[in-house]
Amino acid sequence: MTTLIEQVNNMNLDDLRTLNKLAISRINDLTASFRFNFKKGDLVTVKMNGRTTAPGVVEKVMRKNVQVKVMNEDGLIRGIYNCTPTLLTKRSK
Repeated sequence: MTTLIEQVNNMNLDDLRTLNKLAISRINDLTASFRFNFKKGDLVTVKMNGRTTAPGVVEKVMRKNVQVKVMNEDGLIRGIYNCTPTLLTKRSK
């Protein structure tokens, strides 16, 4: 890792821009692959703010995000959120 940091520190501006484009492309590819793990009606858990989680149901799978209907503990709808798939985990019925 330290050699990578040294290499980045020695790059010029054009090389850094190219590296940035490659990194963003890779992040988008990885995020998109998460999206294929979900389909409408799946029961999921949503990481809300890093600490808390909430149960939800997948409403729609879009190009970059997944629309989730989040429920309260008593089953009432708390809201509909567009989430990145990396914030979701499947749960059993």
